[in-house]
Amino acid sequence: MDKGRYRDLVASPVFVHLIALCGGIWLFAADELIVATMLPGILGDIGGASLVGLMGASFEAAAIVAGALSAYLARRRGIRFGFSGAAVLFALGCALSASAPDMPVFLVGRVVQAVAGGGMLSLTFIAVGGLFSSGLMARAYGVVSMIWGLAAFSGPLVGGVAITYAGWRAAFIYAGLLALGLAVWSFRLFAPVESLTAPRADGPAEPFPRVRMGYLFVGVMALAGAGVVLTPMITPALIVVGIGLMVLFVRRDGVAGGQRLLPRDATRPLSRVGSAMLIAIFISGASLASGLLSPVLVAKLYGWPPIVIGYALFLGAFGWTLAASLLSGIPERREHWPILLGIGVATLASAGFLAGFHFDFQPALWASYLLGGAGVGSAWTFIVRRASQHPDRLEKDRVAAALPTMQRLGLALAAGFLGIVANGLGFSETMDVATARTVTYWVFGLSLPMALVALAAALVFVWPALSGRDVPPVSAATPSD
Repeated sequence: MDKGRYRDLVASPVFVHLIALCGGIWLFAADELIVATMLPGILGDIGGASLVGLMGASFEAAAIVAGALSAYLARRRGIRFGFSGAAVLFALGCALSASAPDMPVFLVGRVVQAVAGGGMLSLTFIAVGGLFSSGLMARAYGVVSMIWGLAAFSGPLVGGVAITYAGWRAAFIYAGLLALGLAVWSFRLFAPVESLTAPRADGPAEPFPRVRMGYLFVGVMALAGAGVVLTPMITPALIVVGIGLMVLFVRRDGVAGGQRLLPRDATRPLSRVGSAMLIAIFISGASLASGLLSPVLVAKLYGWPPIVIGYALFLGAFGWTLAASLLSGIPERREHWPILLGIGVATLASAGFLAGFHFDFQPALWASYLLGGAGVGSAWTFIVRRASQHPDRLEKDRVAAALPTMQRLGLALAAGFLGIVANGLGFSETMDVATARTVTYWVFGLSLPMALVALAAALVFVWPALSGRDVPPVSAATPSD
Protein backbone atom coordinates (compact mmCIF):
# COMPACT_ATOMS: atom_id res chain seq x y z
CA MET A 1 0.00 0.00 0.00
CA ASP A 2 1.29 3.49 -0.86
CA LYS A 3 2.30 5.46 2.22
CA GLY A 4 3.20 8.67 0.44
CA ARG A 5 6.95 8.35 1.04
CA TYR A 6 9.66 9.07 -1.49
CA ARG A 7 10.88 5.48 -1.21
CA ASP A 8 7.41 4.32 -2.26
CA LEU A 9 7.46 6.72 -5.19
CA VAL A 10 10.86 5.46 -6.37
CA ALA A 11 9.69 1.85 -6.00
CA SER A 12 6.62 2.50 -8.15
CA PRO A 13 6.72 0.74 -11.55
CA VAL A 14 5.89 4.04 -13.26
CA PHE A 15 8.60 6.10 -11.57
CA VAL A 16 10.75 5.87 -14.71
CA HIS A 17 7.88 7.43 -16.66
CA LEU A 18 7.90 10.34 -14.22
CA ILE A 19 11.62 10.75 -14.93
CA ALA A 20 10.91 10.98 -18.66
CA LEU A 21 8.15 13.52 -18.09
CA CYS A 22 10.51 15.55 -15.90
CA GLY A 23 12.93 15.57 -18.83
CA GLY A 24 10.42 17.73 -20.67
CA ILE A 25 9.99 19.92 -17.59
CA TRP A 26 13.75 20.37 -17.39
CA LEU A 27 14.09 21.35 -21.04
CA PHE A 28 11.26 23.86 -20.98
CA ALA A 29 12.08 25.45 -17.64
CA ALA A 30 15.78 25.79 -18.38
CA ASP A 31 15.05 27.07 -21.89
CA GLU A 32 12.64 29.68 -20.60
CA LEU A 33 15.30 31.49 -18.62
CA ILE A 34 18.49 30.37 -20.34
CA VAL A 35 18.30 33.55 -22.40
CA ALA A 36 18.49 35.69 -19.25
CA THR A 37 22.26 35.52 -18.84
CA MET A 38 22.93 35.20 -22.56
CA LEU A 39 20.84 38.24 -23.47
CA PRO A 40 23.63 40.84 -23.42
CA GLY A 41 25.69 38.63 -25.73
CA ILE A 42 22.74 37.89 -28.01
CA LEU A 43 21.91 41.58 -28.31
CA GLY A 44 25.53 42.39 -29.03
CA ASP A 45 25.55 39.78 -31.80
CA ILE A 46 22.17 40.25 -33.53
CA GLY A 47 20.75 43.42 -31.89
CA GLY A 48 17.06 44.00 -31.14
CA ALA A 49 16.91 45.30 -27.54
CA SER A 50 13.58 47.03 -28.26
CA LEU A 51 12.11 43.58 -28.91
CA VAL A 52 13.07 42.10 -25.53
CA GLY A 53 9.61 42.69 -24.07
CA LEU A 54 8.02 41.22 -27.20
CA MET A 55 10.34 38.23 -26.95
CA GLY A 56 9.21 37.51 -23.40
CA ALA A 57 5.54 38.03 -24.13
CA SER A 58 5.52 36.06 -27.40
CA PHE A 59 7.25 33.15 -25.65
CA GLU A 60 4.62 33.12 -22.94
CA ALA A 61 1.74 33.66 -25.38
CA ALA A 62 2.79 30.63 -27.40
CA ALA A 63 3.20 28.57 -24.22
CA ILE A 64 -0.29 29.66 -23.12
CA VAL A 65 -1.85 28.36 -26.32
CA ALA A 66 0.09 25.11 -26.06
CA GLY A 67 -0.83 24.67 -22.40
CA ALA A 68 -4.50 25.33 -22.99
CA LEU A 69 -4.53 22.84 -25.86
CA SER A 70 -2.71 20.11 -23.98
CA ALA A 71 -5.85 18.93 -22.20
CA TYR A 72 -7.59 18.81 -25.59
CA LEU A 73 -4.77 16.73 -27.11
CA ALA A 74 -4.75 14.37 -24.14
CA ARG A 75 -8.49 13.81 -24.48
CA ARG A 76 -8.31 13.11 -28.22
CA ARG A 77 -4.92 11.46 -28.84
CA GLY A 78 -3.46 10.51 -25.47
CA ILE A 79 -0.41 11.87 -23.70
CA ARG A 80 2.25 9.79 -25.49
CA PHE A 81 1.57 11.26 -28.92
CA GLY A 82 1.47 14.87 -27.71
CA PHE A 83 4.51 14.68 -25.45
CA SER A 84 6.86 13.01 -27.94
CA GLY A 85 5.68 15.25 -30.78
CA ALA A 86 6.25 18.32 -28.62
CA ALA A 87 9.83 17.21 -27.93
CA VAL A 88 10.52 17.01 -31.68
CA LEU A 89 8.98 20.44 -32.20
CA PHE A 90 11.15 21.80 -29.39
CA ALA A 91 14.27 20.60 -31.19
CA LEU A 92 13.14 22.41 -34.34
CA GLY A 93 12.71 25.65 -32.40
CA CYS A 94 16.18 25.33 -30.93
CA ALA A 95 17.62 24.88 -34.43
CA LEU A 96 15.90 28.07 -35.59
CA SER A 97 17.25 30.13 -32.69
CA ALA A 98 20.73 28.69 -32.99
CA SER A 99 20.95 29.69 -36.66
CA ALA A 100 19.20 33.08 -36.34
CA PRO A 101 20.88 35.94 -38.23
CA ASP A 102 18.71 38.57 -36.55
CA MET A 103 16.22 39.05 -33.72
CA PRO A 104 13.00 38.34 -35.72
CA VAL A 105 14.24 34.86 -36.70
CA PHE A 106 15.44 34.29 -33.14
CA LEU A 107 11.95 35.20 -31.91
CA VAL A 108 10.33 32.68 -34.27
CA GLY A 109 12.56 29.98 -32.85
CA ARG A 110 11.63 31.01 -29.30
CA VAL A 111 7.93 30.87 -30.14
CA VAL A 112 8.30 27.32 -31.50
CA GLN A 113 10.19 26.31 -28.35
CA ALA A 114 7.42 27.82 -26.23
CA VAL A 115 4.64 25.94 -28.04
CA ALA A 116 6.49 22.67 -27.57
CA GLY A 117 7.61 23.32 -24.00
CA GLY A 118 4.20 24.56 -22.85
CA GLY A 119 2.66 21.37 -24.21
CA MET A 120 5.17 19.14 -22.41
CA LEU A 121 4.63 21.02 -19.16
CA SER A 122 0.85 20.78 -19.10
CA LEU A 123 0.82 17.17 -20.34
CA THR A 124 3.13 16.29 -17.45
CA PHE A 125 0.69 17.72 -14.91
CA ILE A 126 -2.12 15.73 -16.53
CA ALA A 127 -0.05 12.54 -16.69
CA VAL A 128 0.93 12.62 -13.01
CA GLY A 129 -2.74 12.58 -12.01
CA GLY A 130 -3.30 9.42 -14.05
CA LEU A 131 -0.09 7.58 -13.16
CA PHE A 132 -0.05 7.80 -9.37
CA SER A 133 -2.40 7.03 -6.53
CA SER A 134 -3.55 9.81 -4.24
CA GLY A 135 -1.00 8.69 -1.65
CA LEU A 136 1.91 9.28 -4.03
CA MET A 137 0.51 12.16 -6.06
CA ALA A 138 1.81 14.89 -3.74
CA ARG A 139 5.29 13.37 -3.80
CA ALA A 140 5.18 13.12 -7.60
CA TYR A 141 4.08 16.72 -7.93
CA GLY A 142 6.84 17.58 -5.48
CA VAL A 143 9.42 15.97 -7.77
CA VAL A 144 7.99 17.91 -10.73
CA SER A 145 8.14 21.13 -8.72
CA MET A 146 11.73 20.46 -7.66
CA ILE A 147 12.81 19.74 -11.23
CA TRP A 148 11.01 22.86 -12.45
CA GLY A 149 12.66 25.05 -9.85
CA LEU A 150 16.11 23.60 -10.37
CA ALA A 151 15.88 23.86 -14.16
CA ALA A 152 14.19 27.25 -14.33
CA PHE A 153 16.76 28.95 -12.21
CA SER A 154 19.79 26.89 -13.26
CA GLY A 155 19.00 27.79 -16.87
CA PRO A 156 20.61 31.22 -16.45
CA LEU A 157 23.67 29.56 -14.90
CA VAL A 158 23.92 27.20 -17.87
CA GLY A 159 23.51 30.20 -20.15
CA GLY A 160 26.26 32.07 -18.34
CA VAL A 161 28.64 29.13 -18.69
CA ALA A 162 27.68 28.62 -22.34
CA ILE A 163 28.21 32.21 -23.43
CA THR A 164 31.47 32.40 -21.48
CA TYR A 165 33.03 29.24 -22.87
CA ALA A 166 31.12 28.16 -26.01
CA GLY A 167 28.77 30.90 -27.28
CA TRP A 168 25.02 31.27 -27.06
CA ARG A 169 24.30 29.35 -30.27
CA ALA A 170 25.96 26.23 -28.84
CA ALA A 171 23.50 26.24 -25.93
CA PHE A 172 20.53 25.95 -28.29
CA ILE A 173 22.21 23.22 -30.34
CA TYR A 174 22.79 21.20 -27.19
CA ALA A 175 19.18 21.67 -26.01
CA GLY A 176 17.86 20.57 -29.40
CA LEU A 177 19.86 17.35 -29.34
CA LEU A 178 18.58 16.57 -25.84
CA ALA A 179 15.00 17.14 -27.02
CA LEU A 180 15.39 14.69 -29.89
CA GLY A 181 16.71 12.06 -27.51
CA LEU A 182 13.78 12.65 -25.16
CA ALA A 183 11.29 12.31 -28.03
CA VAL A 184 12.59 8.86 -29.00
CA TRP A 185 12.87 7.63 -25.42
CA SER A 186 9.42 8.80 -24.29
CA PHE A 187 7.67 7.46 -27.41
CA ARG A 188 9.03 3.97 -26.73
CA LEU A 189 8.73 4.11 -22.94
CA PHE A 190 5.13 5.30 -22.81
CA ALA A 191 3.80 2.72 -25.31
CA PRO A 192 2.78 -0.01 -22.79
CA VAL A 193 1.07 2.36 -20.32
CA GLU A 194 -2.63 2.75 -21.01
CA SER A 195 -3.04 6.00 -19.07
CA LEU A 196 -0.38 7.58 -21.31
CA THR A 197 -1.51 6.17 -24.64
CA ALA A 198 -5.31 5.96 -24.51
CA PRO A 199 -7.45 9.04 -25.24
CA ARG A 200 -8.81 10.47 -22.01
CA ALA A 201 -12.32 11.06 -23.35
CA ASP A 202 -14.90 8.86 -25.01
CA GLY A 203 -17.31 9.76 -27.77
CA PRO A 204 -16.89 11.59 -31.07
CA ALA A 205 -13.90 13.83 -31.62
CA GLU A 206 -14.49 17.43 -30.60
CA PRO A 207 -13.59 20.22 -33.02
CA PHE A 208 -10.27 21.99 -32.68
CA PRO A 209 -10.88 25.30 -30.80
CA ARG A 210 -9.30 27.48 -33.48
CA VAL A 211 -11.31 30.62 -32.80
CA ARG A 212 -10.74 30.60 -29.06
CA MET A 213 -7.03 29.97 -29.48
CA GLY A 214 -6.87 32.77 -32.01
CA TYR A 215 -8.52 35.20 -29.58
CA LEU A 216 -6.10 34.23 -26.81
CA PHE A 217 -2.89 34.28 -28.83
CA VAL A 218 -3.61 37.47 -30.78
CA GLY A 219 -4.84 39.17 -27.61
CA VAL A 220 -1.64 38.48 -25.70
CA MET A 221 0.49 39.42 -28.71
CA ALA A 222 -1.39 42.72 -29.09
CA LEU A 223 -0.56 43.58 -25.48
CA ALA A 224 3.06 42.60 -26.10
CA GLY A 225 3.20 44.71 -29.27
CA ALA A 226 2.01 47.71 -27.31
CA GLY A 227 5.38 47.72 -25.56
CA VAL A 228 7.27 47.81 -28.85
CA VAL A 229 5.26 50.36 -30.86
CA LEU A 230 5.19 53.34 -28.48
CA THR A 231 2.97 56.01 -30.03
CA PRO A 232 0.02 57.97 -28.61
CA MET A 233 -2.33 56.26 -31.07
CA ILE A 234 -1.03 52.73 -31.60
CA THR A 235 -0.08 51.80 -28.02
CA PRO A 236 -3.55 52.46 -26.47
CA ALA A 237 -5.24 50.82 -29.46
CA LEU A 238 -3.20 47.64 -29.06
CA ILE A 239 -3.96 47.54 -25.33
CA VAL A 240 -7.70 47.83 -25.96
CA VAL A 241 -7.62 45.20 -28.70
CA GLY A 242 -5.58 42.83 -26.52
CA ILE A 243 -7.89 43.10 -23.51
CA GLY A 244 -10.97 42.83 -25.71
CA LEU A 245 -9.79 39.64 -27.40
CA MET A 246 -8.90 38.01 -24.09
CA VAL A 247 -12.36 38.82 -22.75
CA LEU A 248 -13.86 37.24 -25.87
CA PHE A 249 -11.77 34.11 -25.27
CA VAL A 250 -13.01 33.76 -21.70
CA ARG A 251 -16.66 34.33 -22.68
CA ARG A 252 -16.56 31.95 -25.62
CA ASP A 253 -14.78 29.27 -23.61
CA GLY A 254 -17.29 29.61 -20.80
CA VAL A 255 -20.17 28.54 -23.06
CA ALA A 256 -18.28 25.68 -24.74
CA GLY A 257 -19.71 23.03 -22.40
CA GLY A 258 -17.72 19.81 -22.38
CA GLN A 259 -15.27 21.31 -24.87
CA ARG A 260 -14.08 23.98 -22.43
CA LEU A 261 -10.35 24.56 -22.13
CA LEU A 262 -10.51 26.34 -18.78
CA PRO A 263 -11.99 24.67 -15.69
CA ARG A 264 -15.31 25.65 -14.24
CA ASP A 265 -15.00 28.59 -11.79
CA ALA A 266 -11.73 29.74 -13.37
CA THR A 267 -13.07 33.31 -13.59
CA ARG A 268 -14.61 33.39 -10.10
CA PRO A 269 -11.87 34.92 -7.91
CA LEU A 270 -13.53 33.90 -4.63
CA SER A 271 -13.77 30.23 -5.59
CA ARG A 272 -11.11 27.62 -4.93
CA VAL A 273 -10.19 27.25 -8.58
CA GLY A 274 -10.51 30.95 -9.39
CA SER A 275 -8.29 32.08 -6.52
CA ALA A 276 -5.68 29.47 -7.52
CA MET A 277 -5.68 30.92 -11.03
CA LEU A 278 -5.12 34.42 -9.64
CA ILE A 279 -2.19 33.21 -7.54
CA ALA A 280 -0.58 31.63 -10.61
CA ILE A 281 -1.09 34.73 -12.76
CA PHE A 282 0.10 37.38 -10.32
CA ILE A 283 2.96 35.62 -8.56
CA SER A 284 4.49 34.69 -11.91
CA GLY A 285 3.89 38.23 -13.19
CA ALA A 286 5.67 39.62 -10.14
CA SER A 287 8.70 37.43 -10.89
CA LEU A 288 9.00 38.53 -14.53
CA ALA A 289 11.22 41.55 -13.86
CA SER A 290 13.76 39.53 -11.86
CA GLY A 291 14.00 36.84 -14.52
CA LEU A 292 13.84 38.82 -17.78
CA LEU A 293 15.01 42.36 -17.04
CA SER A 294 17.26 42.15 -13.99
CA PRO A 295 20.21 40.48 -15.80
CA VAL A 296 20.59 43.43 -18.16
CA LEU A 297 20.05 45.92 -15.34
CA VAL A 298 22.56 44.46 -12.86
CA ALA A 299 25.11 44.17 -15.66
CA LYS A 300 24.67 47.86 -16.45
CA LEU A 301 24.45 49.15 -12.87
CA TYR A 302 26.92 46.90 -11.05
CA GLY A 303 29.01 45.33 -13.79
CA TRP A 304 27.97 41.75 -13.03
CA PRO A 305 29.38 39.38 -15.70
CA PRO A 306 27.13 36.64 -17.15
CA ILE A 307 28.54 33.90 -14.92
CA VAL A 308 27.81 35.92 -11.76
CA ILE A 309 24.28 36.67 -12.95
CA GLY A 310 23.88 32.94 -13.53
CA TYR A 311 24.95 32.18 -9.96
CA ALA A 312 22.53 34.78 -8.59
CA LEU A 313 19.58 33.33 -10.47
CA PHE A 314 20.68 29.82 -9.53
CA LEU A 315 20.01 30.74 -5.89
CA GLY A 316 16.35 30.60 -6.82
CA ALA A 317 16.85 26.99 -7.92
CA PHE A 318 18.38 26.13 -4.59
CA GLY A 319 15.58 27.81 -2.66
CA TRP A 320 12.79 26.31 -4.80
CA THR A 321 14.23 22.78 -4.78
CA LEU A 322 15.05 22.75 -1.08
CA ALA A 323 11.63 24.10 -0.09
CA ALA A 324 9.72 21.73 -2.38
CA SER A 325 11.75 18.76 -1.14
CA LEU A 326 11.37 19.50 2.56
CA LEU A 327 7.67 20.36 2.47
CA SER A 328 6.21 17.91 -0.08
CA GLY A 329 5.28 15.39 2.63
CA ILE A 330 2.95 17.78 4.48
CA PRO A 331 -0.52 16.18 4.73
CA GLU A 332 -3.56 17.73 3.08
CA ARG A 333 -5.01 18.97 6.35
CA ARG A 334 -1.99 21.27 6.79
CA GLU A 335 -1.24 22.25 3.20
CA HIS A 336 -2.73 25.72 3.64
CA TRP A 337 0.26 26.86 5.72
CA PRO A 338 3.02 26.34 3.11
CA ILE A 339 0.73 27.92 0.50
CA LEU A 340 0.16 31.10 2.48
CA LEU A 341 3.66 31.38 3.89
CA GLY A 342 5.27 30.56 0.55
CA ILE A 343 3.42 33.28 -1.34
CA GLY A 344 4.20 35.64 1.53
CA VAL A 345 7.92 34.92 1.19
CA ALA A 346 7.73 35.45 -2.59
CA THR A 347 6.06 38.81 -1.93
CA LEU A 348 8.88 39.69 0.46
CA ALA A 349 11.32 38.90 -2.35
CA SER A 350 9.59 41.43 -4.63
CA ALA A 351 9.96 44.06 -1.93
CA GLY A 352 13.61 43.06 -1.49
CA PHE A 353 14.38 43.68 -5.16
CA LEU A 354 12.81 47.11 -5.00
CA ALA A 355 14.74 48.04 -1.84
CA GLY A 356 17.99 46.54 -3.08
CA PHE A 357 18.00 48.56 -6.28
CA HIS A 358 16.76 51.71 -4.56
CA PHE A 359 19.52 51.68 -1.92
CA ASP A 360 22.17 50.01 -4.13
CA PHE A 361 22.36 47.23 -1.53
CA GLN A 362 23.44 44.23 -3.57
CA PRO A 363 23.11 41.63 -0.74
CA ALA A 364 19.36 42.35 -0.78
CA LEU A 365 19.29 41.39 -4.45
CA TRP A 366 21.04 38.08 -3.77
CA ALA A 367 18.66 37.34 -0.89
CA SER A 368 15.65 38.19 -3.06
CA TYR A 369 16.67 35.73 -5.77
CA LEU A 370 16.83 33.03 -3.09
CA LEU A 371 13.56 33.97 -1.38
CA GLY A 372 11.66 34.25 -4.65
CA GLY A 373 12.45 30.66 -5.56
CA ALA A 374 11.92 29.32 -2.04
CA GLY A 375 8.55 31.01 -1.68
CA VAL A 376 7.00 29.66 -4.87
CA GLY A 377 8.67 26.28 -4.35
CA SER A 378 7.06 26.04 -0.92
CA ALA A 379 3.58 26.73 -2.22
CA TRP A 380 3.27 25.40 -5.74
CA THR A 381 2.87 21.65 -5.09
CA PHE A 382 0.08 22.28 -2.62
CA ILE A 383 -1.67 24.82 -4.83
CA VAL A 384 -1.85 22.21 -7.60
CA ARG A 385 -3.03 19.47 -5.26
CA ARG A 386 -5.64 21.58 -3.52
CA ALA A 387 -7.02 23.16 -6.70
CA SER A 388 -7.18 19.80 -8.51
CA GLN A 389 -9.51 18.12 -6.00
CA HIS A 390 -12.38 17.19 -8.30
CA PRO A 391 -14.19 13.85 -8.83
CA ASP A 392 -14.58 14.39 -12.58
CA ARG A 393 -11.39 13.32 -14.37
CA LEU A 394 -11.83 15.75 -17.26
CA GLU A 395 -12.38 18.71 -14.96
CA LYS A 396 -9.37 17.63 -12.94
CA ASP A 397 -7.35 17.56 -16.18
CA ARG A 398 -8.54 21.07 -17.03
CA VAL A 399 -7.40 22.39 -13.66
CA ALA A 400 -4.02 20.63 -13.92
CA ALA A 401 -3.44 22.03 -17.42
CA ALA A 402 -4.81 25.50 -16.60
CA LEU A 403 -2.51 26.25 -13.66
CA PRO A 404 0.75 26.27 -15.65
CA THR A 405 -1.17 28.03 -18.43
CA MET A 406 -2.10 30.80 -15.98
CA GLN A 407 1.56 31.02 -14.96
CA ARG A 408 2.39 31.67 -18.59
CA LEU A 409 -0.41 34.22 -18.86
CA GLY A 410 0.94 36.12 -15.89
CA LEU A 411 4.42 36.17 -17.38
CA ALA A 412 3.10 37.24 -20.79
CA LEU A 413 0.95 40.06 -19.44
CA ALA A 414 3.77 41.27 -17.20
CA ALA A 415 6.23 41.14 -20.11
CA GLY A 416 3.90 43.26 -22.24
CA PHE A 417 3.04 45.69 -19.45
CA LEU A 418 6.59 46.10 -18.14
CA GLY A 419 7.85 46.22 -21.72
CA ILE A 420 5.72 49.31 -22.30
CA VAL A 421 7.16 50.91 -19.16
CA ALA A 422 10.78 49.91 -19.73
CA ASN A 423 10.88 50.86 -23.42
CA GLY A 424 9.12 54.11 -22.67
CA LEU A 425 11.87 54.95 -20.17
CA GLY A 426 14.63 54.17 -22.67
CA PHE A 427 15.56 50.55 -21.94
CA SER A 428 18.07 49.39 -24.58
CA GLU A 429 21.45 47.75 -25.00
CA THR A 430 23.02 51.23 -25.10
CA MET A 431 21.18 52.90 -22.20
CA ASP A 432 23.21 54.84 -19.66
CA VAL A 433 23.38 54.18 -15.91
CA ALA A 434 20.82 56.87 -15.07
CA THR A 435 18.28 55.34 -17.44
CA ALA A 436 18.91 51.85 -16.05
CA ARG A 437 18.35 53.12 -12.53
CA THR A 438 15.05 54.74 -13.50
CA VAL A 439 13.93 51.52 -15.19
CA THR A 440 14.64 49.50 -12.03
CA TYR A 441 12.55 51.82 -9.85
CA TRP A 442 9.55 51.53 -12.11
CA VAL A 443 9.57 47.88 -13.15
CA PHE A 444 10.22 46.56 -9.64
CA GLY A 445 7.93 49.16 -8.11
CA LEU A 446 5.14 47.85 -10.35
CA SER A 447 6.04 44.20 -9.64
CA LEU A 448 5.40 44.51 -5.91
CA PRO A 449 1.63 45.21 -6.25
CA MET A 450 1.34 42.08 -8.43
CA ALA A 451 2.83 40.03 -5.61
CA LEU A 452 0.43 41.61 -3.10
CA VAL A 453 -2.54 40.60 -5.27
CA ALA A 454 -1.19 37.03 -5.32
CA LEU A 455 -0.89 37.11 -1.53
CA ALA A 456 -4.50 38.27 -1.20
CA ALA A 457 -5.64 35.50 -3.56
CA ALA A 458 -3.67 32.97 -1.50
CA LEU A 459 -5.53 34.06 1.60
CA VAL A 460 -8.86 33.53 -0.20
CA PHE A 461 -7.62 30.16 -1.47
CA VAL A 462 -6.81 28.80 2.00
CA TRP A 463 -9.37 30.71 4.06
CA PRO A 464 -11.79 27.76 4.40
CA ALA A 465 -8.97 25.67 5.91
CA LEU A 466 -7.84 28.51 8.18
CA SER A 467 -11.39 29.01 9.44
CA GLY A 468 -12.05 25.30 9.95
CA ARG A 469 -14.76 25.15 7.28
CA ASP A 470 -12.82 23.40 4.53
CA VAL A 471 -14.93 21.21 2.26
CA PRO A 472 -14.32 19.58 -1.14
CA PRO A 473 -14.94 21.99 -4.03
CA VAL A 474 -17.78 19.86 -5.43
CA SER A 475 -19.94 17.08 -4.09
CA ALA A 476 -20.63 15.13 -7.23
CA ALA A 477 -19.00 14.34 -10.51
CA THR A 478 -20.11 16.18 -13.58
CA PRO A 479 -18.70 14.07 -16.41
CA SER A 480 -20.49 15.68 -19.29
CA ASP A 481 -21.03 19.28 -18.19
